[in-house]
Amino acid sequence: MSTSPLARRLVGATAVVSLILLAHTIVWLLRPGLNPYSDGQLSLLSRAMPLSTFTILVAALALAGTVSAMIATLAPHRDGAVRPAAPVVAVGLATATAGLSGLSLAGYLVAMALPFVAVVVAIVAMIRLPRTRIPLGLVLTAAAATFVAFRDSLTAGFASAAGAMVDNGVMLWIVAMTLTATGLWIACAAHVVRTSSFGRVATAWLVRFRVPITVLAAVGPLPYALIRISWLTPWPIGAHPSGEASITAWGMLLSLGAWMGVVLTIGLIRPWGERFPRWLPWIGGRAVPPLVAIVPGGIVAGLVCLAAAGWIALAGPLQAYFWILPVWFWGPMLALAVWAYAGHRATTTPTESHEGGATTATMVQ
Repeated sequence: MSTSPLARRLVGATAVVSLILLAHTIVWLLRPGLNPYSDGQLSLLSRAMPLSTFTILVAALALAGTVSAMIATLAPHRDGAVRPAAPVVAVGLATATAGLSGLSLAGYLVAMALPFVAVVVAIVAMIRLPRTRIPLGLVLTAAAATFVAFRDSLTAGFASAAGAMVDNGVMLWIVAMTLTATGLWIACAAHVVRTSSFGRVATAWLVRFRVPITVLAAVGPLPYALIRISWLTPWPIGAHPSGEASITAWGMLLSLGAWMGVVLTIGLIRPWGERFPRWLPWIGGRAVPPLVAIVPGGIVAGLVCLAAAGWIALAGPLQAYFWILPVWFWGPMLALAVWAYAGHRATTTPTESHEGGATTATMVQ
């Protein structure tokens, strides 16, 4: 691993989370009844082997990760311990945690938060950019009318979702903790690969073709977003047979989340992905810290990739949903797009910001 402050912080955080995961696995081994993987819903691998074997496997990975990361954290001159461990632990934990739970949880959290974020952003844009007042005003009016039409369903849906999260707080903690450990080890492995000779060649290639790669990544959630929008037409595609308003409302919110994914992915190759648009208060015109895009982009890419195996098992190539939400394509392409963005930002720096966020960039020598 690199001895840069960022790399040291990454390894330190990985050591702490790995230790927490190890402590949980020890409890699960001693008290199998507390093991949240016992029902096989959180992981595909936990269904394919005895629970004790699965838990021992995760414990072994957590132990190996904790020891190697602790050595690198407490003795930086021995950070070579992380290099061989990172790919092994990352692949092992990714295999152990592969499933739909992480992506499903993230999707519903985004769907619940997105309306509030969208309203705030729209109001700020209307204040700071007068030319947007009419179109955004129409959009907000339509959104308000939709809320009034689905008020009872949305309120009940939000209350039900919030209640379910409270009732399943322990389960959500386990999902978040294991996925965090997996994500940190994937980040360590990615850092090891990127700093290798192969990684440097791959990064140069990805940066060269980052525009088509990113466009392909943005296509990933597009079929899902378009099909959910069709629910508002007389020709709904894939709508729930019951036609309940609450299901339609959640479908629309999830569609908005998918559209947000499309827009933010395109942002990886747009000027506002490198410098905040001037109309944003406080931060407008400033350079976007690379990690602001890399971290959430990497998290989403990881969640989508982890969901791919479960999605393929649930919806094979002959079923429509295999193509409606092609996580098997979206996840890897988004990971490559984020990698290309990271490589691009490492070699260029935005130098000038214009109205609306347009920028120019110069090469870092």
